Amino acid sequence: MANSRYDERMDAFSPGDLPDTMDGLQRARCHGALTGFVCVAQSPRHAAERALPQAPGLDLHVLEPWAEAIRARLRAPDLSFRLYLPDDEQPLPRRMEALAAWCKEFLSALGEGGERLGKLGDDAQDTLRELEIIGQGANVGEDDEEAEELMLAELGEHVRLSVLFLYQALNPPVAPVAQ
Repeated sequence: MANSRYDERMDAFSPGDLPDTMDGLQRARCHGALTGFVCVAQSPRHAAERALPQAPGLDLHVLEPWAEAIRARLRAPDLSFRLYLPDDEQPLPRRMEALAAWCKEFLSALGEGGERLGKLGDDAQDTLRELEIIGQGANVGEDDEEAEELMLAELGEHVRLSVLFLYQALNPPVAPVAQ
């Protein structure tokens, strides 16, 4: 029974819930910020409230279910969390820009964790630095478009797995109390 509730939270939000006026870059920025807040907030509602200034045209009725879905996907054993980035029909430079913006917004929101971030281990600190570099403007530097597409896919996967790792580092599972 717990699995059905878990699945409901993961499916409580879909990209179709976002206004058509938001382009892929705006969606990426908003998703990055909201994901960062989810990683450090006490609840999806708190994350949604913190993300309001980064989400023009959205309100808590959209952001809170989105935050709940993000948290459920970050906790999912199947690692189903995905980044909201422009689709493959968009030009490569635009998708690279969106990945960089996603990382910037994620790290900015993650900064709300304050001293919790400073207590992260070396691996997590290295991960934060890697995301910062990607956020400064990912440039794959290849002349071959196919190679650039592959590098973007690899960078996106690296970011996705990094976020899952950081979520776990910031929100370790609570061990059951022995009775």
